[in-house]
Amino acid sequence: MLRRPMLNNRLDLDECTRLERLCCADRLDAGQAARLLDLRAIALASRSSARAAVTSQTEAVVFRAGRDVFAVSSRAVEQVRELGKIAPLPLAPAIVAGVIVHRAELVAALDLAQLFEGQPCSRSTTARLIVIERERHQIALLSDELIGVRSLDRDGLTAAPSTFPIELTQYVEGITPDGVTLLSIKSLMSHLLPAQGLR
Repeated sequence: MLRRPMLNNRLDLDECTRLERLCCADRLDAGQAARLLDLRAIALASRSSARAAVTSQTEAVVFRAGRDVFAVSSRAVEQVRELGKIAPLPLAPAIVAGVIVHRAELVAALDLAQLFEGQPCSRSTTARLIVIERERHQIALLSDELIGVRSLDRDGLTAAPSTFPIELTQYVEGITPDGVTLLSIKSLMSHLLPAQGLR
């Protein structure tokens, strides 16, 4: 039996019943065939819209660094861990807090508060390291506080405002209506690590 389309796809119950009857008919005249195709198109368009709504959502890890709240796609997060020991790197720029040992490898720890605000993270008891992995390369993002995981609507993101430093816009995918900055992991890795010889 044909499954009834959802009621939010612009087909009312009478239309659903008519669609079922047309599909079960042995022979259709030209008008019925045309109507069947119309109803099928409405149902398919509704399903396509529903899929698009789902794919615009992205699960993200949200955290605070300095005064700003950031998010990174949870698919890129390899681990969230306590601060632990960060070994400083001589002559490294201020945004590089140092390196950590993660799964027997050295991983650069980046201080986003230093990058975006010019002031380092506080490294308090709530501070966490968010280890990011992309194409076999890793970085750790230093945060003052882990806020949690939430779903972000990519269609609702806006570009960085004009007051935003132009050199930092490359690291931003967009900003949510409540002010969370979604970071571009690809840009962070592509622009920061090679220039500092850490990749």
